[in-house]
Amino acid sequence: LFDLLNHEESAFQFSKIVAFVNDVSFSKKRLLSRSARYTGLLDKLEFVQAESPGSLPTVEQLADVKSWFAVLEGDTMLEQCKALANIVSQAVWVENVAILLTGANELEAAQCQSVVDVLSNTGKKYTIVAVGKLHEGPEGQNYYHFGTFGSTDDVTVLPAKSVYSRLEAYRMITELLQLECGVNQAFTFAEVYNVNATETKLIKGLREAGYARSQEIDHMMREGPAAYEAAIEKFRTTNPDWEKG
Repeated sequence: LFDLLNHEESAFQFSKIVAFVNDVSFSKKRLLSRSARYTGLLDKLEFVQAESPGSLPTVEQLADVKSWFAVLEGDTMLEQCKALANIVSQAVWVENVAILLTGANELEAAQCQSVVDVLSNTGKKYTIVAVGKLHEGPEGQNYYHFGTFGSTDDVTVLPAKSVYSRLEAYRMITELLQLECGVNQAFTFAEVYNVNATETKLIKGLREAGYARSQEIDHMMREGPAAYEAAIEKFRTTNPDWEKG
């Protein structure tokens, strides 16, 4: 996760990355990796300890922070989102808020929309990515479907059995933090296993064409399956004899 935030091709070239943690000593040991040393992450990394385990940072602890990235899970994640919005509305330095909700299965859509409304009222740029139960598979192995977090088309978001790769979830939220298509947006992501699904065909085609992950995600968010299907239908209409060989 920290490697993605510090990647040399990221749109954000952070001068400092602050890890807000429950236990500074433990977290330092976890982050003292070879890649952290070689990429210069350790030169940027600072640690701030929570006032109590699981608590959010205070307004004072967010001093000089421009982008706040939070990973939330558990039964109180929506309440935490609203508490986060209250804090960020007072933190004048914060410009961007990115929230990854994990294990967000069967949340009530109306409650999810209320979270989006509260974040919208802060006046800050925000991005929400909600995924199901996490598994430890590699990123980019499976294809994905995305929807609207809090959509009134559904009673709940993400079915009970929905799962998602932890690494892929980190990829999604960090890319959408820096992409214009992610500004003031709230998404759900679920894995797709059907080889004939439109999402599968489109994502596979983008990857085979050499799209980088940021380009792939940007295209999916901006154009997506709807535009892909429309283009196919237009081609079939203007070339009626093509499928006949």
